[in-house]
Amino acid sequence: MNWRRADERCPRHLARRWAGVVVPAIAALGAACAPVPLGDGTKKAVVREIATSIISPTLDQIASRAGAMSSAIQHLMADPSQQSLDAARQAWRDARIPWKESEAFSLGPAVDLRLGAAIDQVPVDVAKIEVEIGGTWPLTDSYVETLGANRRGFHAIEHLLFRAEDDASVLVSLSADPRRRDFLDALSGNLERKVSELRLAWAPEGGNYLGRFIEPGTSNGTYPTIKSV
Repeated sequence: MNWRRADERCPRHLARRWAGVVVPAIAALGAACAPVPLGDGTKKAVVREIATSIISPTLDQIASRAGAMSSAIQHLMADPSQQSLDAARQAWRDARIPWKESEAFSLGPAVDLRLGAAIDQVPVDVAKIEVEIGGTWPLTDSYVETLGANRRGFHAIEHLLFRAEDDASVLVSLSADPRRRDFLDALSGNLERKVSELRLAWAPEGGNYLGRFIEPGTSNGTYPTIKSV
């Protein structure tokens, strides 16, 4: 004899019974797939330490030293002398140190915004740099911004400060050619701005790439896992 109640064999009753199981399961699955931050494991703690103790201070130092280099070059423009040339060259070297250190984390904005190339393209096209100096168009900040990466950045400045037979040749060329001075000044200002843009892209008040770097999780489109960091 079949002792089951008739309503237990009814499709409508079975649907209600299965709904009591399936609907909560789907809800639980949805909750599991919702964006969640990762816990503070050892790897995440290390990433945070790298970001706060290495990346941020290095970017701050690059920005500070790029500003110091720009100031030294402006002083050189105003008073070309061996002393001001030596100071500008040393400021260039000083700015290079943290920049080269930053190549350990040349990712994110340095690549996505092409700031790495704008700051440190190598090699530069010396012939095209000289064409710019020999031209007649105003060497304004906005104009320099339109130039290719092979005519600006650290190495374009290096060409104007260092690449000559002797120091006297550099000083004579700067003293005698106002366009060479203008171009050097514009290049240093452009480099200072590009470094500041890179720093801002990492900063919380800017692009906040640092926040994405130290807070991986399913809601993070850049770093969904600590392994991706």
